[in-house]
Amino acid sequence: MQTVGEFTEGFENGLTSLPWILGGHSQPYITTDYKNSGSKSIRFGNITNNQTSYFQITITLTQP
Repeated sequence: MQTVGEFTEGFENGLTSLPWILGGHSQPYITTDYKNSGSKSIRFGNITNNQTSYFQITITLTQP
């Protein structure tokens, strides 16, 4: 395995550094509740049976 780089994204400035895709029945939001290592975390609103919510990112790496 070869290390090709490092990506760092925090919720302190929102989801603005990388091209996040947000979707589902309840959009995510940034909060100061339930934080881990930073000052903020991402949460989703309530969802019910058979509903989903997500945030994702696709990163394509090319060989130099």
